[in-house]
Amino acid sequence: GSQQGVQQWTEQQVSNALFAWGILTATAGGDTASMHALAQHLFKEASRRGAHRFQSCVNGLRHLGKLYSAQLEAQFRNLPGGVLTDSKLL
Repeated sequence: GSQQGVQQWTEQQVSNALFAWGILTATAGGDTASMHALAQHLFKEASRRGAHRFQSCVNGLRHLGKLYSAQLEAQFRNLPGGVLTDSKLL
């Protein structure tokens, strides 16, 4: 299913997807239930991996920056389950 698919994504794909979610939600009316569910799924996967996995990639700081940007949007939207700091990711 989709859970297994996301687990096979690279850290770059996870951070890019969350970054895109944050931009769409902030600018294009993407603040919908299905978009929230997608974001929660991706945040859960990012938290499961931990910051070291993202930071150790090529351009790791860029990936962490994208996660942080998405996190700010999630906090602004009060997105349940979308807070990476709960897992000490950021």
